[in-house]
Amino acid sequence: MSTVWHWSLLLLERFSDLLHVSGLGITGAIAISLCGSSVLIAWLLFGNLKLILGGKILLWGIASIVLGVAIIEIFSRSWKENE
Repeated sequence: MSTVWHWSLLLLERFSDLLHVSGLGITGAIAISLCGSSVLIAWLLFGNLKLILGGKILLWGIASIVLGVAIIEIFSRSWKENE
């Protein structure tokens, strides 16, 4: 659900001029990515979850990708071009 929400916000931001709406902006998407991946990583580390190995691998993969994308967005400074 979180990933679908994140992508829908990014699409809303991308097509905001066509739809005549405004979203959170790219900085909001970065904040959501950082918060979501951090919570998922903390949950996986400290949650005492009873998951099968495939489930753990999938969740760690999702957390890593979302965190990686957020870090790349921060270091690329693409959000600074709008200021």
